Amino acid sequence: MRSWIFPTRIPGPGQIRIVVHAAGINATEWKLRKGLLNFGAGLPQTTGRDVAGVVDEVGEGVTDVAVGDRVFGVSDDGDGAAELALLTYRAPIPAPPRARPAGGKGIRHPDHEADLLQRSRIRR
Repeated sequence: MRSWIFPTRIPGPGQIRIVVHAAGINATEWKLRKGLLNFGAGLPQTTGRDVAGVVDEVGEGVTDVAVGDRVFGVSDDGDGAAELALLTYRAPIPAPPRARPAGGKGIRHPDHEADLLQRSRIRR
C-alpha cells in the first residue's frame, strides 16, 4: 500500500471541512482497498464515507454550524479516513448530558451487615 498526499482542499459553497476524529469503513470500502472490487476508478482511491469530527472551516452560505462544532455526516469524496474531510450533508453532535447525582440513597440495614459478615467469615 502506498500513501498519497493530496492538496488541502477549501470548502466550497454549502460545504464544511472537518478534522476527522472517527471514520466508518464499510464492507465495500475495505474490499476496494484490498483490490477485490473496482468500480472503474483509478488509483488513488479513498475510503471512509461516514465521518465525525470538529469543524475547522466553513464554506460560503453555511449557517447551521460554526468552526469548533462537533458534527457527523457523509464525506463528499469518501475521504473520511484522511485527516480532513469535506461535508455537505452533516448534523451537529449534541453535547453529552451532564451527570446528575443518583436519585437514591444507600440504606444501611443490620440484617445486611450480619449476612455479609457471616458469608465472608469476618469476625468483629
